[in-house]
Amino acid sequence: MRIFKKITAAFCAAAVAVSLSGCFDNLPRPAYWDKDGMIEYALKYRNIPWLTELLTDCTPRERAEYAFKIVDDWVEPGRIYAADTICEMGVDFDDTDYPMIAMSAKKLDYEAVKYFLDKGADPNIRDSDDYTPLYYALENASGQWEASGYYLSKLLVESGADPYPEMFQNEYEDDPERNVGNGAYRQIVHSPMTAKFLLGVLLDGGQESGLPKAVEYAILGECEKSLNELKSGNTVSDADMGLISYYFGYFGTMEQYQEFADFWGKYAKPPASCVAGAGNAEVLKRLYLDKDPDNEDSEEFVLDFSSCGILISAMQMEQIDVMKLLLSYESINHQWTNEVWLRAFYGGYEGFCLLYDFWEENVDGGFKEELIEQFYPDRGTASKDKYKKIDFLFNKGYDCRYIDLEWCTADTINYLYEKGRPLMPHDMWGACSYGNYDCVKAVVDKGINLEYSYSFDVRLPNDIKVRYDDDAIRYSYGGYSNVGEEFMTYEELCDSAEKDNGLSSFCTHQFPETLQYVIDHGLILPDDCLLKAKDYSAANVRVLLENGANTKIKADEIPNGSMKSGSIKRGEFTLKEYFEACSRPDLAELLKEYE
Repeated sequence: MRIFKKITAAFCAAAVAVSLSGCFDNLPRPAYWDKDGMIEYALKYRNIPWLTELLTDCTPRERAEYAFKIVDDWVEPGRIYAADTICEMGVDFDDTDYPMIAMSAKKLDYEAVKYFLDKGADPNIRDSDDYTPLYYALENASGQWEASGYYLSKLLVESGADPYPEMFQNEYEDDPERNVGNGAYRQIVHSPMTAKFLLGVLLDGGQESGLPKAVEYAILGECEKSLNELKSGNTVSDADMGLISYYFGYFGTMEQYQEFADFWGKYAKPPASCVAGAGNAEVLKRLYLDKDPDNEDSEEFVLDFSSCGILISAMQMEQIDVMKLLLSYESINHQWTNEVWLRAFYGGYEGFCLLYDFWEENVDGGFKEELIEQFYPDRGTASKDKYKKIDFLFNKGYDCRYIDLEWCTADTINYLYEKGRPLMPHDMWGACSYGNYDCVKAVVDKGINLEYSYSFDVRLPNDIKVRYDDDAIRYSYGGYSNVGEEFMTYEELCDSAEKDNGLSSFCTHQFPETLQYVIDHGLILPDDCLLKAKDYSAANVRVLLENGANTKIKADEIPNGSMKSGSIKRGEFTLKEYFEACSRPDLAELLKEYE
């Protein structure tokens, strides 16, 4: 009898399941069906309002992991604001084999490390490999990326991080086959400025480095003392000699570099990008830029796409004399234009101005306004002297319309508008992307047309190519065939009723107070706004319902908007059934209050 009952129950359950699946055949199948899937979906699409609701019942440890996932996977400055929202719910950052701050330091992510420090993370915490954030900052500061490690190391030290002797040790001292260019001293061989700074902090703190004195002097740039130590009979390993040779190239004169090579009987040629970053114009010129007097077939250095990393290193470390030297060897190749300017915006103000003046004088057509696309004012070291750079661009006649506001804080947005940046159709997309009320308010205050919510549903830079022709904007976006290749002014875009509705940008990225704010300032709720509510937080759906969202909408009543493409097919099912089929019983329950 028990077996019969079980079979009967199983049969009935299967029948119900088949029946329901048939009923919901025409319903959309979202990319999530359980809570974990919803969380991953919310993370993928930057839906922080919904994510915070989903994380309410999670442990502080779990919430910390998701906060870290945001700062680790995203690159936009808004990731810090998003992570901070989760942190306000209560997190535990340090209870893990790989602490959040150490992982961020490994990526040389200055903003993320600062964020975790501000949240109370221990700057000296060690991970399961027994490494600290400062170790990772030193290890990964190399060549073009040394500036990131250098400034990050300074931040950590200022926040209480302590250098320790093991940071400077030869990891391959038991392997005589290793040489300095093949892995020995891998933490410090390509990061001269960072190593010099940290070794100085270590010694000033009264600690011993464990390095031979000759090596220690070389890293500190005291080449004469280093050579005297060697001449006094204090022998060092071959790997140590290779490291000394590198550092003589970084910080010594050409005469000192050659004297050491004569003493050793050979030399290790230091990487050009590191020499440039260390500011040694004399050695860089002799070893890499000039023709070799002993080789008739050698050619003079040409600054081109393959060698522009040397210029980038000098810009990042603000080595102006080296920049001037390199630009005197220029051979302009437009292939490296974007890469150089991307790094120029991240460097100091003086180097930025120097490169601009060079471009104006030596490149056909001068500085192209489109290059401003590379300027992300609040990302990493670009925030250094950002207002000076913005002022410089405006003084040169550029209105900075190319700057994507998705990469800007509210202060930067307001400053750009005050300087004269025009309102662009995609401004609200950037401003509303990461839940920051102040950014949205800045664009509303500038006069964005909220009556037509589609007027700001324009994204940059991945899936839309934007070109500017005076006050017109050309959109080329394959997904919107009705936009095509036409030219539109901002007013024309707002007057067109053929664009998909952009309300979802607010509902997925903003919190209820901001959503209510834009509704109060003219944002119209389209008739089908609840059809996308399966991806919204319950709090934002309540705002829509409070403001008269249509709960009786049917698919065949929607002439445009999301239904035009037929991507959502509800048939004759109620909105409540629709939410239940999409694994959102919370919305189905909420709907009862307004039916």
